[in-house]
Amino acid sequence: MDELTPRMPGLAGHYESTDGCGYQFQGEPNYGLVARGAAGASAARRHSIIDEKNHGKNVSDPLGGQFQARLNESVASDHEVFPGTRNCFLYMAQYHPRPAADDKKKPTTWSPDTKIYEYYSPKVLTKKKQQHFKAFDNSKHYHARHGMCTNEPRAESAGPFIVSEAFCACAKCLEFKHSECLAQRHVGVARTVEVPRKKGGASAVTQALALPAFVAGIEKGETWAVTAAEDARAAEGRYWLTRMVEAPHQNPQEFMYCGERIDKDYYIAKIHWLRCVRRGAVRSYKEEREVKCLAMNAVIRTDGPVVLTKPPRGTRKGEFDLSSDEQTRIFNAA
Repeated sequence: MDELTPRMPGLAGHYESTDGCGYQFQGEPNYGLVARGAAGASAARRHSIIDEKNHGKNVSDPLGGQFQARLNESVASDHEVFPGTRNCFLYMAQYHPRPAADDKKKPTTWSPDTKIYEYYSPKVLTKKKQQHFKAFDNSKHYHARHGMCTNEPRAESAGPFIVSEAFCACAKCLEFKHSECLAQRHVGVARTVEVPRKKGGASAVTQALALPAFVAGIEKGETWAVTAAEDARAAEGRYWLTRMVEAPHQNPQEFMYCGERIDKDYYIAKIHWLRCVRRGAVRSYKEEREVKCLAMNAVIRTDGPVVLTKPPRGTRKGEFDLSSDEQTRIFNAA
């Protein structure tokens, strides 16, 4: 059996609750793991929730202590438990498959209703030297970190992830729509930060190197999101939408476009911009018919083109709607 075969291939999200120990849990290796989780081999969104330091206890303390308590009870009852990590793991899985609270029907606020036992051999846990990542400004002020980026080249190179002052479990945050949080008054406004690798770390596949493979999957007529320039975000936000008038191609020679030089061999395409006419949980757009030229390295690398829907017949003629789910998908790849 391959030791590196995923043990839980269906796992989509991983929540880790720790105390505020700066070296152990807030350190630079943790940043990289959280930021790159959704685009990594497991494709699991990682969420790091950090309590105040020096407070004494954390919900993870009693959860971790349950294993030791059940094992101590078994030894005290003269059950035969063979030495070694794997033997303890097999014993616990056989004799304590469920949480104690489940058997007693006395669930409390943080009582788990399911137990999952996973054993990792020393071969799996033997790692190379830890990688380190650049910290972001005022990092200790933010106690909830969410790795949502699904764009593998961007995740590996920039490491963007979402942070807020405290963990929130409102309806929107549980759907990973942190920008629509219903409790911003208490947990603060979520923001996106970047944690690139420090010098000397493993090299990553850059956006530029991955561009040809990405462009090959874009077809005429599709709608894609484009990163908005910093000085143009007041109009529509962090991204614009564009419709491909033609399939992208490599520019055969250098030329000037709108005061900007487009170098030879750049991937470009003719496009129509979609102008946002209504912002909110559902954004509405109208397509402009003037043909423009777009350098494809500005396109946000979502998993497939943006999906727009038409409003009900007879209303808002010529408009297209962008759902809240699609907005979240764009943000997670930006």
